[in-house]
Amino acid sequence: MVEVFFETIKGALQAGRRVEFRGFGSFFARGYGATFMRNPRTGEAVVVGPRRKVVFKPSRLLLGRIAKRATSSEAEPSVHTDKHYDG
Repeated sequence: MVEVFFETIKGALQAGRRVEFRGFGSFFARGYGATFMRNPRTGEAVVVGPRRKVVFKPSRLLLGRIAKRATSSEAEPSVHTDKHYDG
């Protein structure tokens, strides 16, 4: 089921579509033009061609929940409560 989920997102991004999960955020592909970079070993200038990167933008709701948790006086380090956890 997880594989189908990720394959669906992958297909949509490859087709140039944005994938949005209400209350969580959205994934989209952002295009970048060609640019010059330097080879760190030789210092030689290298042209890096245009490319696309996947970007995640969290929703306002998610950002608000994270900010609320971070500023809450009850915020404590996570404790794993799974009864099957060994560590």
